Amino acid sequence: MNGLNDTEFRVMDELYFVTAYNELLELTVLDEGLLNKTLFGLIVQGLVHQMKYNANINDFEKLEQADTASFFQSSFVASRQGLLMHNMRS
Repeated sequence: MNGLNDTEFRVMDELYFVTAYNELLELTVLDEGLLNKTLFGLIVQGLVHQMKYNANINDFEKLEQADTASFFQSSFVASRQGLLMHNMRS
């Protein structure tokens, strides 16, 4: 697995805790298209988890596959593997 590029690193900087999409968009100051592409790539690599809030259980649930259509309603958090990779570059 290759290291993180600058954009991926910037996104990962904000994902040590569960972060809502809108907040991530604001914190990273990235174009929405670039953020979506970056998030998708990080999810596919297993470095980030996409989370959706489930009111029935009053908690977040991890989606098994990236769902780009619901990015706007999702939150994201770095996986253990993602944190390790991010810290290797810090």
